[in-house]
Amino acid sequence: MHTPRHYAAAMRRWFRRATALTDLRGVFEVVYGRSPSDHELSVMETNLGPDNRHDSLKAFRAVVNGIDHQHHPTPFAIRFGADDVDYVQVEGVEVAVDTADVSVSEPIIGGYYEPHLVPFVIDFLKPGMTFVDVGANVGFYSIIAAKAVGPEGRVLSFEPNSENCRLVMLSARRNRVENISLFPFALGNRPGHALFHTHLGSNGGLVWDEADALLDPTAVVVPIARLDDLVSGAVDLIKIDVEGAEALVVEGATELIRTHRPTVVSEFSLEMLRRVSSVEGLDYLRFWADEGYSLNRLDRESRQLVPIVDPVVYLDGYDRLRLEDLVFLPLT
Repeated sequence: MHTPRHYAAAMRRWFRRATALTDLRGVFEVVYGRSPSDHELSVMETNLGPDNRHDSLKAFRAVVNGIDHQHHPTPFAIRFGADDVDYVQVEGVEVAVDTADVSVSEPIIGGYYEPHLVPFVIDFLKPGMTFVDVGANVGFYSIIAAKAVGPEGRVLSFEPNSENCRLVMLSARRNRVENISLFPFALGNRPGHALFHTHLGSNGGLVWDEADALLDPTAVVVPIARLDDLVSGAVDLIKIDVEGAEALVVEGATELIRTHRPTVVSEFSLEMLRRVSSVEGLDYLRFWADEGYSLNRLDRESRQLVPIVDPVVYLDGYDRLRLEDLVFLPLT
């Protein structure tokens, strides 16, 4: 009879064989079924760091979390434990991060995470306001907002990745804030379910073409809801960063938008909007103009709002892979 102790011993033997303590190549071959390129090996060695060279579990996490699963899917996943979490001081709060996460946690640790957007959010939010964080990821903005709006304000945090949700909860506990409501699911234009795929580290996104995606080993079925069905009362600022599902989130929040006229910060990518939301970028921009909003680009260098006077002119020559953060301001 196999007991949990037998399974634990077998896993330890497997890790020793797979990693040979320092053999990142061996781990990569087990996880991805091929040998790593020199570039991939260099990236993994950097992610692992010299202090963890003899920790087989750390090596395994560096391999799984450091490679883009959109291009290299794998059935392997690994969760963080107590030794994998650190806390980073940011704007007077401590943000819980996964030290093996290269997509979001690494730039937070390095102090260079979205320096153009952070000041905008902090300057906008005032005590008593309501902030909706759609695609909260590790909870960076949720925790900062919780402090900014104070105990009389509220933060609604939506995140379908369970590991990220754990980090949001750890940050809330660490900072002793009680004004964050965490919703561990995705938002869209209809209630039901969707497929969520991990991408790189803590990043992931929805996949709506289920026929082609169900067999992908990184796919997870997540519940999905409409923002209009969940939020009541005034909303001041909405941040939407959901890897191309922004138009679907907005479609499910039109009543809120028309009633409460919040300011909205939205990630904008022609390629991702078309692929995930089946919406053209020009149609997305025209929706906001038709709803009585001014269109603005948050410039990454100057960190200032730059008006988009004519969406057609703005999109002329726009690279389909280009990423921008747009700010939609209500005119009335």
